[in-house]
Amino acid sequence: MAKAMALARRGKWRDAEVAITDGSSDLSDPVALHAVAALVTSEGDYVRALKLWEQLLSLDPNHEEARRMVPAIELWLSRPSWAAYFPYIAGGVATLIVGLFLYFALSGPAYVPVQHRTIPTAVNPVETTAPQTIVAPTPIPVVSFPTAGSPPARRRTR
Repeated sequence: MAKAMALARRGKWRDAEVAITDGSSDLSDPVALHAVAALVTSEGDYVRALKLWEQLLSLDPNHEEARRMVPAIELWLSRPSWAAYFPYIAGGVATLIVGLFLYFALSGPAYVPVQHRTIPTAVNPVETTAPQTIVAPTPIPVVSFPTAGSPPARRRTR
């Protein structure tokens, strides 16, 4: 059993199975049958594993793991063939949706600033003869504060 366990840990499922059964196909020992069923289940051969778990259940109707594994493997076998690829399919669809969203969000029309057109005003011949005066804006008042070392400001007298 220890040799079979070491082989199974290295991924050599068939060699581990041969080590447990000693090359014979007769599995009347419940312990050996349990070990082989667990190996075959770990290997991924669920059709063969289901037969082994059912055989173990017929030998020992109160075997807890066999009663749990038979419905679990039946459920696994009843799933559609594409069910194993569902995470990849869902990831691909999500990536496609995000990609389309980013494409449409970032590929909108280029920003073009609004250009205001100047509307020419009607020329009145009377206004053109009079000189136009341009009013300059009033300059901003400058406020200065005394600094250290400057003479004090004089007070105004009236």
